[in-house]
Amino acid sequence: MKINTWENPQFVSLNTLAPRPPLYSFDSLEKALEQDQSAYIHSLNGSWNFKLFNTPKEAHLDLSDWDQIKVPSCWTREGFEDLPKYSNVQMPFDESYPKVPKHNPTGIYHRKIDNIWPDRRTIIHFAGVESMFYLYLNGQEIGMSKASRTPVEFDLSAYLQVGENDLQVKVIRWSDGSYIEDQDHWRMAGIFRDVYLYSSKDKYFEDLFAKAELNEDLKGGKLTCEVRLASRQRDLEPHRVEFSLYDNLKNRLWTGGKKCFVSPQQAKFFDNQDENTVYHHILKLETALDSVIPWNAEKPYQYTLIATLYDKNDQIFDCVKTRIGFKRIEIKNQELLINGQAVLIKGVNRHEHDEYTGKVVSRETMIKDIKLLKQFNFNAVRNAHYPQPELWYELCNEYGLYVIDEANLESHNDYDTICRDPQYAPAFLNRVMRMFHSHKNHACIFQWSTGNESGYGPNHDMAIGYLRSVDSSRIIQCEGAIHQEWNQTGPVNTAYHGMATDTFCPMYPEIEGMLDWAKDRQNDPRPYMPCEYNHAMGNSNGSLKDYWKAFREVHGLQGGFIWDWVDQGLAEYDQDGEKYWAYGGDYDEEIHDFDFCINGMVLPDRTPKPGMYEFKKCAEPILVEQIDRLTYKIINDQYFSDFSNIAMRWTVEVNGLVVQEGSEANLTINAQDSLDYSLNLNALSAPENAKISVNFFFTYREASSWHDAGQEITFSQFFIKADVHEGSVKDTPKVLLRLQDNKIFCGEQEILVPEINLFRACTDNDTIRAWTGQEHKIGTQWLAAGLNKLKLQSETFADEDGTIIIDRSYLAKDKQINHKMTLSPSLEFYHEFNIPEDLPSLARIGVKYKIPKSYEYVQWLGLGPHENYCDRDYGARYSLYSNTVADHYVPYILPQAHGNRSGVNKLNLSNGQASFDFQGEFEFSLSPWSEDELINSFHTHELKSKGQEDFYWLNLDLKHRGVGSGSCGPTTRPEYCIPAKNYTFKYSIES
Repeated sequence: MKINTWENPQFVSLNTLAPRPPLYSFDSLEKALEQDQSAYIHSLNGSWNFKLFNTPKEAHLDLSDWDQIKVPSCWTREGFEDLPKYSNVQMPFDESYPKVPKHNPTGIYHRKIDNIWPDRRTIIHFAGVESMFYLYLNGQEIGMSKASRTPVEFDLSAYLQVGENDLQVKVIRWSDGSYIEDQDHWRMAGIFRDVYLYSSKDKYFEDLFAKAELNEDLKGGKLTCEVRLASRQRDLEPHRVEFSLYDNLKNRLWTGGKKCFVSPQQAKFFDNQDENTVYHHILKLETALDSVIPWNAEKPYQYTLIATLYDKNDQIFDCVKTRIGFKRIEIKNQELLINGQAVLIKGVNRHEHDEYTGKVVSRETMIKDIKLLKQFNFNAVRNAHYPQPELWYELCNEYGLYVIDEANLESHNDYDTICRDPQYAPAFLNRVMRMFHSHKNHACIFQWSTGNESGYGPNHDMAIGYLRSVDSSRIIQCEGAIHQEWNQTGPVNTAYHGMATDTFCPMYPEIEGMLDWAKDRQNDPRPYMPCEYNHAMGNSNGSLKDYWKAFREVHGLQGGFIWDWVDQGLAEYDQDGEKYWAYGGDYDEEIHDFDFCINGMVLPDRTPKPGMYEFKKCAEPILVEQIDRLTYKIINDQYFSDFSNIAMRWTVEVNGLVVQEGSEANLTINAQDSLDYSLNLNALSAPENAKISVNFFFTYREASSWHDAGQEITFSQFFIKADVHEGSVKDTPKVLLRLQDNKIFCGEQEILVPEINLFRACTDNDTIRAWTGQEHKIGTQWLAAGLNKLKLQSETFADEDGTIIIDRSYLAKDKQINHKMTLSPSLEFYHEFNIPEDLPSLARIGVKYKIPKSYEYVQWLGLGPHENYCDRDYGARYSLYSNTVADHYVPYILPQAHGNRSGVNKLNLSNGQASFDFQGEFEFSLSPWSEDELINSFHTHELKSKGQEDFYWLNLDLKHRGVGSGSCGPTTRPEYCIPAKNYTFKYSIES
């Protein structure tokens, strides 16, 4: 029986050229040095003819009634019937590998191309096509490829006709390759990356690997140039290759070369060798440089290497260039050393995602991502879970980010089997090999990854062996190699062949597990760097401060990569034209994983979520330690940069108001060094119960390519005591309270009486609403216990000598909860909560008020300015803040609890004339929507028809549960949970 090519894993490609880095021809060395782009590149991006069919067998080339489509694009985002599909582990269709559904959308692309370079080679380059494609020219099949996320090239020279030619591409959505592209993201289809032609003469550089290594002394460098030459016709005449190295001012630093051949030679030519001649087409040349400027993420310095091919008459046949950076990557004593420094990896996983175009990400968006990453103190990115477009690496080289480049290999649904199945061995090797050769010259890459969630088996070993053979300058990550055999139940140190990976790279570890590993390394030399941790789904990123305390304090724990960068929501519009972001199931997929793709640090439009500010503080490159009341140690925790571009400002605040301040623009602190700094303070006087804070702010003095002058790097805050206390605490005046019709009045003004509040609209970490199997999740337990629908059983009001007492009894299913409120004439509320201990731990312990919507102005003294929780408060600063109720809304794509402010002592809600004032120690949040309205909404646009009452909700909490990161990973840590038991809560009010 004939096997369909799209269901044959051993058939990975046909007539593709060997993978290589971008090497484009220039006519001379001078042009290569001066011009950014070769004249021999011709883009094929733009409008193409297109037709979509239901199956590969229905698709044909003989068409006239074309639709139009943009290239690059995903046809699933261009208005055709075939739509995006989101799934995580499970395949988006019901088949077993290598079979795919009979309904297998197939697109035919067509356009005309000219034979631009009739006397030269013409190569067509496809940067990314999902999932497999055939290429045709003038109706003749040229070749095929299934490597959807690495460049694929074909030589068209022998097939091009004079004048116009018909170029056709047949793209098949599902193939056997889909089973090893089972990543947690949207499944799209089409030609989604650039397509272009380029040209060279008949003799050319087929490959160039420029390995730039920093010496052990961290001053000099070694440059190893490996080239492979080629010729369309066999040529046994000697040629010459010359290399030239230039700094970024275009000063030539080194030139070297050798004679060689451009065609493979027979053994008889190897006799009587001249030491200055290489008697075959593969050439390796090394040079030592006494002094180089290293590349690192803080100072990403690059050199230009130009290689020129001459014939025996010194005629130039090819001239190509590449950018390189000198660095040194080592693993020693449980540390990853980058240029000799144990650099903490402040990383994030990043999918290729655009809210409108899907997998087509523009240069502008890439730059926006990089600038945001660096501004929020990230220094590393894991390409999750596939290689990115060439431009991404160029930008990371230029701006400075450490990159793990990851092969397009994930077989999560068939985790234990495909990695051991020999029919997939060619695909494993092909994808790793293509990743390496396409990107090997990029300075930003410090580690290769052999894929994600694809188990560990001989197919990995084959790929790892290839990488170790061809590149000794970088390390390797094989995430599956630290998991136990045949399952995914937690990492172990001694998994079979566990040393296949150079870093110990578990997913979603508990902090205690990290600490245990650090105590007992079993002579393991590797650093501990979670390849995924702190799942950022919805209102998340709790306990980042605890992870980072461990990373900073415990030897061998060296940072990691948050999951992940961007919420993968797709922009859609409701019938009123209001935008919302779609997720799994919104395109009527039969198989999907709901909103599990919504787990980024930024929203799809790249608006930072509140967790970003927590990470920015945790990953700060400047630390401050308090020595005494006036003296502070300022630590430059950068690895390669001094303080020359950093300014410091300090303030002293009393209850959030600045009373003294100063600045320093010329502090001198070398990298990894510190300075003791003394404040010159005047005598401080403050009320006895005032909070006095010392605040340090660090900013950039001058702008750079990724930040403005004055951009804040980080802050530090400490609390001190006053020199003199201003008088004594005054007695609170008493008022006359009265009861009338179970309402409380002060004079003619009614006093607002709150209700008990134990529930929050479940966050994604509390429970994933549309999933089964969530019974163990705390949010599901709240709902099962009826904490979202307390039933009032009884209520009594009493006036005891001007003190009002309200007793309420509730039922949560069959559990009785009592809430006693006491309001004294000094307007102090005292709450007693009697909570059965056999209830699940609580979302909050507090009360909720209905506040008239006209009271829209908010001022609070506490942590801010952004949303914060007890386990996500390190990036918040205690001060006095003002905004409006609307500013407290955080548009999480799946509506859920949001907007909390913790560590609060004062809250003022005003309409500009009157106000409500609350004082005490509490947390609060404000929302026009009830918890019930939030939890019963599934997209942001659904909220517009809710919250229409003339009041908004003020949630005032004694304690509010931390947000954790338990949608995928450890649940909220015990110290941030609220056990079910009795509590008391007091605060004062004034209105």
